[in-house]
Amino acid sequence: SGLYPPSIKSEVPQDYLSRYFNQLFDNSYQVTKQLRSMVVFATHNLIQDPPFSNMDVVSCRNTLIYLQNPAQQKVMAFFHFA
Repeated sequence: SGLYPPSIKSEVPQDYLSRYFNQLFDNSYQVTKQLRSMVVFATHNLIQDPPFSNMDVVSCRNTLIYLQNPAQQKVMAFFHFA
């Protein structure tokens, strides 16, 4: 639910960290409650699960490179639907 390791500190600008994240006791970071209320954090099987709808942004970094062409086509159709 919007949890990130301490290593994001070197990857995310400080003003974003202070504005959009809370640092937890173990030095990990969690997205602020206000931002989490506007975001769906979910594990989703892109091939088998029905697509989400009404999405503004879908982030699946480097996902398509691991799929064969027929699966890529199916996933892209789901993204288009979302």
